[in-house]
Amino acid sequence: MSRSSREKGKRGELEACEALGRVGIDCRRVPQYANRNGGHREPDVVCDAMAVWFEVKRVERLNPYAYLDQAMSDSRGKMPCAVLMRPSHRPWTILMRLDDLPRFVEEYQRARATIQPAMDSPEAV
Repeated sequence: MSRSSREKGKRGELEACEALGRVGIDCRRVPQYANRNGGHREPDVVCDAMAVWFEVKRVERLNPYAYLDQAMSDSRGKMPCAVLMRPSHRPWTILMRLDDLPRFVEEYQRARATIQPAMDSPEAV
């Protein structure tokens, strides 16, 4: 992978973190390193309060099912997968299997519940 390709991927992952933050999902980018974690990939973006595998694709030609297959394979079936994707000049889109939606919603609600009390505290002002 070329340096410019890695930089574009990094920018896309940071943009995706910002987009998720706007809908109340606090997350961070996870740099990928070869042979880390026993050679297994990690999600591109991690939300510590949610057990969801986030795959990020910032490409011009979308191949959504290939991305979903990759996320499901990389997660080894341990959690629901969500693919965040967008080409230039288009909004972020999320793709997941419909069967994963109920668990995703549960994870989202749990994450929001952990963030909301912190936002309501006097120290947050």
